[in-house]
Amino acid sequence: MIFIGASKDYYSVNRNPGGCARAGRFDYIILLTPLAETRGLSKFYPGVRALDGVTLEVRAGEVHALAGENGAGKSTLVKILAGLETPSAGGIRWRGREVRFHGPFDALRTGISIIHQELLPFPDLTVAENICMGREPAGRFGWIDRAALRREAQRLLEPLGAAISPARRMGDLSVAEMQ
Repeated sequence: MIFIGASKDYYSVNRNPGGCARAGRFDYIILLTPLAETRGLSKFYPGVRALDGVTLEVRAGEVHALAGENGAGKSTLVKILAGLETPSAGGIRWRGREVRFHGPFDALRTGISIIHQELLPFPDLTVAENICMGREPAGRFGWIDRAALRREAQRLLEPLGAAISPARRMGDLSVAEMQ
């Protein structure tokens, strides 16, 4: 699964029968500019074409599934979007601007992160430490701000309806809770 950050660049639309907009009463929104898009994205390895001209647009609130046989390029596309691989051709745009990721932290700063389907938690660390791994909030003197870490983890867990304390140790969770 790949998460792409939300945008405030949207256009409100209503669905009332007369088609007349009523201020503040909208049923859904349409994002004008995709959050992320690829154009002609290709990746070549010696003797292998892993991706060939992939075009993709992702808007806020959309859910996309990547389906295909083994070797179809699903993982390669996700790795490029997450900054783990560089494309051989084509480009990535974020909120309408061309971006080049030189590593996963570039993608993270942009708002793109990967949640791998394989469980790879750090069992001796807390839920909060696992969620915020690599982007821990710093307090005074550069130390990790543990209270801010727990608040951020709680903020991210709440929309999922997960009744898991950010202070719990990952090794104490069931497989279902970890997922």
